[in-house]
Amino acid sequence: MSLILTRTEIADLTGYQRPGCQIRQLRAYGLRFFIAADGYPRVLCSDLGAKRTATHPSTPNFAALDLLAAER
Repeated sequence: MSLILTRTEIADLTGYQRPGCQIRQLRAYGLRFFIAADGYPRVLCSDLGAKRTATHPSTPNFAALDLLAAER
């Protein structure tokens, strides 16, 4: 298993083939990355997993639904 996403994986993630567009989209996603000597962005798999875990908890927050119901 690689530590860095492949170019194809980054293209799939961002929806873009060109490195400049990929970089812009990665910034919009708030993902950490670095730019290699070839000009393409590199994303560590661990950074992608950390961001995913931080923004998408494994269990839903049902208390938030209770707050919405109480406001109505």
